[in-house]
Amino acid sequence: MSHRIIKLSLFTLTGLLFVFIMMMGCSNTVHNISSSYQPEGIVVDSSLNEWSNQLTYDNRSQLFYGVTHDQRYLYVALQTKDPLVERKIMAFGLTLWLDTTAKKKRERGIRYPIPKKERLPLPEREEDKDLPLRARQARPEDSRRFLRTTDRKHMLLLDFDGKDRQQVDVNKSEDIRVGIRAQSSSGVSYEARIPFARIFDTPLRGEKKLSIGFVTGHLDAPDRPSGIGSPGGMIPYGGNRRGGSRKGGANEGFDQLRESTELWLKGVKLTLR
Repeated sequence: MSHRIIKLSLFTLTGLLFVFIMMMGCSNTVHNISSSYQPEGIVVDSSLNEWSNQLTYDNRSQLFYGVTHDQRYLYVALQTKDPLVERKIMAFGLTLWLDTTAKKKRERGIRYPIPKKERLPLPEREEDKDLPLRARQARPEDSRRFLRTTDRKHMLLLDFDGKDRQQVDVNKSEDIRVGIRAQSSSGVSYEARIPFARIFDTPLRGEKKLSIGFVTGHLDAPDRPSGIGSPGGMIPYGGNRRGGSRKGGANEGFDQLRESTELWLKGVKLTLR
């Protein structure tokens, strides 16, 4: 009887250890980072050409990251070449979290690209009010084909200016800028620029600390559908560009798609020198 209890205890411990490893594989926190100050700003075009020697690789989250700033703006960069993380970002969205308490609080966020389930309806144009519903839905920006993927024309500002959610046209935003690019050779590249006045409510003076979180969306599905493939030419679950597969095969890849990938830069030091 005692041997059976020991076996059950070992089985339970092994299961808990596996769950812990899986959780740690998708989430990570990096401490003691100093943002590099530069007198000239960075052009946010998602090419990452100006970040050549400033990106650091985090093996656990499969993400390259960079943080820099000038007198007015905070700049962040993100890049991944991992197929599963790429798909989470491009199919299910990405949120950049900013925490002025320097902990891991989701205080203010910028969600871009926006997953289709969270896309807010566009304001109705005056000239369209007399059109039938079908004609209004057939507009290019509201077509069903457009809604099959993430929205890269808008960003969601979360808890900025005392408002829970604001949908902003990316090309019309003059202060907060975001950009994203997906290429087969360099993976997914992301850039953002945020004014310090929108983060701390005042310009940067002296020394401040800030925590920055990158959190991907995830697949909202309880089980792997039978016969699932890779619609739209997207990378198959668990696959890679060379035709191989990740360790554990397609089922493990599907399970990982159901979890967000998180990377937190905790207590980033910001100074004007």
